[in-house]
Amino acid sequence: MPVTQTSFSSVQRFSLITACAIPAIGALLFIITYAYNVPYMDSWELIFLLKKIYAHEGISLTELASQHNEHRILFPRIIMLCLARFSSWDARYEIYFGFLLLCISFYVIIIQVSKLYNVAESSSERKYVFAGLCLLISLVVFSLTQDENLLWGWQIQIFLNILAVLLGMLYLTNNEVLGAKSVVLSAFCGIVATYSFANGIIFWPIGAVVLLVRMRQARNNIYLLVAWALIAVVVIFLYMHNYVNPANHPPLTYVLHNPYSYVLYILTYLGAPVVKLRLATHVPASLGGLIGLLSVFVICYFLFKLKIFWKRHILFWHSLLLYTLLSGAITAVGRAASGVDQALSPRYITICNFFWLWIIILGAYVYVKQNFFSVKIFASTCILVATLFAYYDEASFRDEHLHYENIKRAQTALKAGNVPSDVLRYVYPIPSAILSRNEFLRKNHLSFYKE
Repeated sequence: MPVTQTSFSSVQRFSLITACAIPAIGALLFIITYAYNVPYMDSWELIFLLKKIYAHEGISLTELASQHNEHRILFPRIIMLCLARFSSWDARYEIYFGFLLLCISFYVIIIQVSKLYNVAESSSERKYVFAGLCLLISLVVFSLTQDENLLWGWQIQIFLNILAVLLGMLYLTNNEVLGAKSVVLSAFCGIVATYSFANGIIFWPIGAVVLLVRMRQARNNIYLLVAWALIAVVVIFLYMHNYVNPANHPPLTYVLHNPYSYVLYILTYLGAPVVKLRLATHVPASLGGLIGLLSVFVICYFLFKLKIFWKRHILFWHSLLLYTLLSGAITAVGRAASGVDQALSPRYITICNFFWLWIIILGAYVYVKQNFFSVKIFASTCILVATLFAYYDEASFRDEHLHYENIKRAQTALKAGNVPSDVLRYVYPIPSAILSRNEFLRKNHLSFYKE
């Protein structure tokens, strides 16, 4: 009997939902405890557009899509401006909206896992494997190691990007016969992904690869691929039009002269989500990334051996793996010169989680098909991984307190008019730059001034 929700009894289904909800509830409690209502770092840049809104001036599409570092955050800006107008710019609205996007992403992932196991061979163990996977997926998706993204409303851009990528690849792989409607919907998701976070540009070549595979399988018309290529060219051209390399970033040629640092950065980037030790070194994470890559090769070997590597539902997961690997490669080009330890930044973990989800989901998928499969071994592995992530979450919950107190100190200083630069650096690297912006907040009773 296929493993779907109907294969579980009511008690089993309730237990499964409860187990999956625990990591999400933990992340929500983390947000409730430490969410702050004060602009933080790049969020102060939104004030330039807010000033136009409060002066009843128009905001052009060019301004909304203007470059911020390497990114053109058109859609996140629209969302943040709408939330700011609705809430008198309460930063916590952005934080909770980002969490909502993460919850939707989790739902999409679980649905795709259930479809994957519906096409697996019938076996009594699949129900337990699916249940264990749901718990592990929840632990990874809602991990507190991505604390910077969870507590910084500006990072809506990352949550919106990964949701758009998930939905875009779902449209390309969901139906047995690929039609124009699916391609159009996927392309729209690609536009959202691209104009939410710079990594979204790689959505287009990955989508083209998926289309090539789907066309070979289903003999679809080549016009779909041509249309995809034309849309991609237009989107990327508009993105790169008047693009300027950020002045404060190292030269992109750094990686050509330092290939070792480049590779080490990528390995650290990949390993950070599962080796989040409180050590001021990249070594454990880089080893974790190397082990992860070796695991990918082993799993790919078994997928080829089982002749299921190009299955439609598995192709969805391959696209996410490619997205993570290429994201790491692109990030390393622009950041490796800042030092390998920079790859440990929590802001990268949300995207890099795709890498480990691929390993967990497809690793379990090929394992359950082996003659030596053991429920006890699988359950023990789930318990071990769950314990590891529980430790990381507990550490993140405890360590965030100091950061929260520093931000509250800066908020108190801004509100009182006593603004020592050492305190303001907790919320913006150039304290003198936010004094006039703070006055705008005070005048219009925005953010913490409305409290």
